[in-house]
Amino acid sequence: MTAEFLFYKLDPNLLQNMKLPDLPLPVRETKNSEVFRGESVSLDLLLEELHVFLVEQPEMNARYRNTVSTLAYVLGVESGKEGCHEIAAHYLELGLWHSPDDLSLRTNYAIALHSLGRMDDALSQYRIIMSDLDVKPSLPLWMLAARIYAEKGEYVRAYKLLRECAPLFPQENSFWEFLSEMEEKAGVVQPEKSKISPDLENLLAGINTEVKENIQAVKTAPTAKQLLFCPRCKTKYEYGDLFCAKCGQQLKTVGKSCPSCGTVLQKDDAFCPGCGKKV
Repeated sequence: MTAEFLFYKLDPNLLQNMKLPDLPLPVRETKNSEVFRGESVSLDLLLEELHVFLVEQPEMNARYRNTVSTLAYVLGVESGKEGCHEIAAHYLELGLWHSPDDLSLRTNYAIALHSLGRMDDALSQYRIIMSDLDVKPSLPLWMLAARIYAEKGEYVRAYKLLRECAPLFPQENSFWEFLSEMEEKAGVVQPEKSKISPDLENLLAGINTEVKENIQAVKTAPTAKQLLFCPRCKTKYEYGDLFCAKCGQQLKTVGKSCPSCGTVLQKDDAFCPGCGKKV
């Protein structure tokens, strides 16, 4: 026999605070006084009523999916924080009944199961999450799954999960210690670093020194903005030229620069050959 439901509207402030859709919510007539106690609303019982309603009328699931997911998430997380993991798992399971693709619900459901010691069930949920190609490795979640594998003696699987998180460069020492432990227990052999001959090592050291000297020379050379002009005929020349290509004047590339345009000045320059400003 189908239950008789009455529909109620929640207070707008409550809807806004919980980010719930503004929908009429079904409550069985016999449960009315339990769900609504004066001006307060029992959200856990409201979730139960929604679940009963949607089981009887599954065609309405799409309309109420967000409401169920939100209520289940809020109640599940709050119960988990209070240490009531059995109740948390119940609420989250109700949410997943109607929203199986909700990763937030599934993640918290897996953690609740883990906290209850239901390792195989928790691992089953972790696997569903990690098999989703759109989900990037999450250090806390991957470590929880890896610890279950480690407890089951499946060290290779634990090691592979931790390696997926290694590119994130976690700051926690516990992660690297755990990874090292799983690497050892999994029997992972790291390739030896190839050795080079002393002669090649000396050659590479010499090349590195030469490169560093060249880099230093570039750093101390004038920048592209510093224009160079022959002090006699004002012909442009490049840094490093010893003589002017037009008049043969001996050139000096060391000198102060014009504060206005950056042109390198010669010793006797009273005015900048680049911009004409007095220097």
